[in-house]
Amino acid sequence: MTPGGTLSLLLRLSLGGLLTLSGAMKLGLFKAMGINALAMDPLDFAFSIRAFQLGLPDTLIRVLTFAVPWGELLIGLFLVVGFWARGAGLAAAALMLIFIVGI
Repeated sequence: MTPGGTLSLLLRLSLGGLLTLSGAMKLGLFKAMGINALAMDPLDFAFSIRAFQLGLPDTLIRVLTFAVPWGELLIGLFLVVGFWARGAGLAAAALMLIFIVGI
């Protein structure tokens, strides 16, 4: 494997692992497994979205409460597995851009 290929693989696995962990945590999967150090549930995430005071309507906050974590989880898994890696990388970049604009 070339040095660029190794770096690309490491970055893909790192970002994919981070997104997978983040999505699973926001969905409350760690709470369901009894891992309290990473315990969070969707209601906590909804409060986090509301705390940014973006003026979003409650219905959109409810949709984002589940859409964002599932998106993170799926994009992260696709990056880790290498399934549609370029598309998943583009989706991850778009997600990061949305987070930056939102903050």
